[in-house]
Amino acid sequence: MATSIWLDQYPLSRSLGNGHVLKSTGAAGTWDGPLACLSAVPTATSFASLAVTTVAGPKSLEFLYSANAAQFLSHPLAEDVTISGTITFNFHGSESNALANCRFGCAIYKVSGKDQTQTLICDATDDVEISTTAKALHTWTVTPTSTAMKVGDYFRFVPYITDFGTMATGHTVTLNYAGRAVSEEDTFVTFAETFTTQDVFNATYVLRALGTDSDVVTADHDSVLWTDTSTLNLRTLTSTVAGYTTSGSQLVHETSVLPVSWWTPQLNGIVLNKKMVLDSSIIETNDLANATIKAELAITNGDGSSPVVWATGSCTLEATTGFTAVAAFLSGESVTITPGQRLRLRLFLSDAEGASGPMASGYQMRQHYSGSDAGSYVTTIMMDQLLSVYVPQYPTPPGAVQAVMSA
Repeated sequence: MATSIWLDQYPLSRSLGNGHVLKSTGAAGTWDGPLACLSAVPTATSFASLAVTTVAGPKSLEFLYSANAAQFLSHPLAEDVTISGTITFNFHGSESNALANCRFGCAIYKVSGKDQTQTLICDATDDVEISTTAKALHTWTVTPTSTAMKVGDYFRFVPYITDFGTMATGHTVTLNYAGRAVSEEDTFVTFAETFTTQDVFNATYVLRALGTDSDVVTADHDSVLWTDTSTLNLRTLTSTVAGYTTSGSQLVHETSVLPVSWWTPQLNGIVLNKKMVLDSSIIETNDLANATIKAELAITNGDGSSPVVWATGSCTLEATTGFTAVAAFLSGESVTITPGQRLRLRLFLSDAEGASGPMASGYQMRQHYSGSDAGSYVTTIMMDQLLSVYVPQYPTPPGAVQAVMSA
């Protein structure tokens, strides 16, 4: 059974940071914070459109959203799948004049939920010119590079236009999408494989980044990540670096000036396989900093050793000189936490997506945590899997009388 992914119009709390190569320039450039894709037919009744103005060819141009290149990210996969069968593109749109000489194209990438690395699945163009008829349907197919994807990975779609013959300058090409089940306004991509994505998120449980000391001791400023509440109103203070950056700088404690790591208690065994959402509050000292944060969640041994990164996610919004609430999805592959292991949260500086461009050095960013839930000084992870504290079970010595809890 085939699976279709619909391009939708609402912003997604997930980012890849800036610096991805633009077709229009062939160099790293500016992408807008991504729009979402759904694996179920949208149900509302409105639709949206993207547009781009043609230039003298030969050229390939991304569509624009808020003046920046448009990209679409799916929700993370709910199961493993290998993409190898025929992919069918169904795009609705038009060009303002037949002299524009354009055709549709689309690149699809696998994005790793673990570390956000990207793998090109396919990059295909239609073999006919875009129609001048409004919302006309354009369909084409491609055989992709066989690509294995795991739970927590997701798709990145980059729609664009390119030459049909030679592109002419000064015309407009429109892509209609988010048709909400109105056939002439839907734009979607159909895969031969059957799979589902984690479109629905239930924020049932909350982990809070706290200021209390963890029982893990490393070279970092080690604090607790758990369900307790606090009113300490703490913050990190980190100097920005020149972007584009793929690694970033780990956020440092304002007082100790050590990188901060937050640790859960030792946990009971659980299969970790559902997406989470990190929420935080950040402030930059100057709007020119162009900075946001990236989260990394790792699984470690009980003593904090042997960390294995489970998921990485970047926030979509740039910090401002006032409180800025930011969010990011975290989704990794299905993995078993064995009894006694922990989760470790680290936050890093990252380039903000949007018109700002790469991060600039010479400024600072504050990130707030361990405050009251009612205020702006909180950093949390929302999740719909219940974690519980591991309590070691010791055998009863020979000859001893085992205590039994009475009613």
